[in-house]
Amino acid sequence: KARALLDVEWQRVLRVIDEVAVVEVEERRASDAAGLRGERYLEWPFTFAVSDPGARPLRLHGVADRVDLWWKGGRLERLRVRDYKTTRTTAHLRAGMALPEGDDRRLAYQIPVYLDAAARAFGVPPDASLEGGYWSLLAQTRERERARVFTREELAEAEGQMRVLVATARAGVFDVAPHACDEWCPYRTVCRYQPPPVEDDGD
Repeated sequence: KARALLDVEWQRVLRVIDEVAVVEVEERRASDAAGLRGERYLEWPFTFAVSDPGARPLRLHGVADRVDLWWKGGRLERLRVRDYKTTRTTAHLRAGMALPEGDDRRLAYQIPVYLDAAARAFGVPPDASLEGGYWSLLAQTRERERARVFTREELAEAEGQMRVLVATARAGVFDVAPHACDEWCPYRTVCRYQPPPVEDDGD
């Protein structure tokens, strides 16, 4: 890159770092005021197995960008997982975390899997808050955080959907949801569904 462009990008990086530092300080103050002790894990590796009756267990592994725990005394009160992004637009992240409508399947499993792994690893009590989402470093301030609280039922449902997804893949079936197809999907070259050509608006 030209030096001028690099300087612009570097200034943007420095600004983002400053903003993240401010958020960290504010969170620390809030947790101290509530009598909570924070604990943080960055680049947290995990491996766990989801049982699948009648088939081999589904083994999941990965690395979560960040896991935060908040303790009150010796009791875990709150768990949060966060994935950092460099995208400037966040609408697709919010859509990925949304609850499926009707019989639709979940579109994104990343955050539920991270939460599932962390809840298992840290022995989260049933009434603790489970939160997860994305932090987009380059997005507008009001859109930077896309996160919400997840229920245990949602995590269990995501496990069930993953079992079905893997079972269909093992059977040689690759299901698609055309209404959710993305022009830039990384699987476009191997997907059996091809979206129709864009209609010409001219006469």
